[in-house]
Amino acid sequence: MARVSFFLALICGAAAAPSNFRGTGRNGTASTSAEKSLLGASWAHSGCCSGCGTSFCSPQSGTCYDQKGKNYYLECRSGGNNNGNSNSNCCNSCSGSAFCSPNSGNCYSFKGKDYYLECLAPSRTSYTYAGRIGCRLESSYRLSALMVGSSSECRSACDNTPGCIVYNFNDARSPCGTFGDCQLFTSCVREESECFAQYVADAN
Repeated sequence: MARVSFFLALICGAAAAPSNFRGTGRNGTASTSAEKSLLGASWAHSGCCSGCGTSFCSPQSGTCYDQKGKNYYLECRSGGNNNGNSNSNCCNSCSGSAFCSPNSGNCYSFKGKDYYLECLAPSRTSYTYAGRIGCRLESSYRLSALMVGSSSECRSACDNTPGCIVYNFNDARSPCGTFGDCQLFTSCVREESECFAQYVADAN
């Protein structure tokens, strides 16, 4: 009987032993060949930051990310520090845009974050300040109305809009309307308005 018990113990022990040989991880989960391949592949992109202008990247896929979606993502820059960033000259690729991100390289019309670079090129046209004047909408031809952050952005928008010869900008002095309101016109029947500062393109 003792021999039977001894052999049963050996059999039970042998049945339990494979858990240590099937690649069981520290947390008790099985490490399949696919998981091992994934872990091995992670080292193939350990230098992913060098090809990313974003805050984080995945050492597994090499993909760049603005947010740290997973714990193993690598941090590619300290917050707000753009030194050495591969997109520090992003304005070169953002012709006609007012701002760009040195982190992602994306182009923007507005300065959504403090570290965005200002890309406004010098105005191609000279303008004369006409005073606190608006354009009578029913008698004028308005090309566009948009929201911008400064008079120079409104001027740049006029520069880059075919046919624009007048732009009205709602500036900080305005007692009415919404700051940043930029209206572009190809013809303007003037009317007094404290809401806008008007600028007219000089004749060439």
